[in-house]
Amino acid sequence: MTEVKNYRNNENIFRLAKEMNKQYEIMYLNWKSIINSLINNKVTDSVTIEKCLDRTMDILTNKGYDLFMKLCKYYATINQKAAQEYLDIYNELYGEEKTDVKKRSYKQ
Repeated sequence: MTEVKNYRNNENIFRLAKEMNKQYEIMYLNWKSIINSLINNKVTDSVTIEKCLDRTMDILTNKGYDLFMKLCKYYATINQKAAQEYLDIYNELYGEEKTDVKKRSYKQ
């Protein structure tokens, strides 16, 4: 009986993980569109950009990191000090080596 219960629990966990991955992909695509729109439209409003940086930190994975860095590098052209502060927060949260926002790489 315990084996059947464990099997069902494992199936439920797997199903939930698949659903979470689907939701993450939708969220990622939405944020990718928002960030590209901000950059393409040359938005310079710091509050708007910083809210997006905050949200992308919530979805940091390999893909989320690229969005975060893309927006961070763009923001550095508007407010380098604030962009560097966001990168420093990222470095502190994720144990990364401190780097200059202009030198940090990301995938396009």
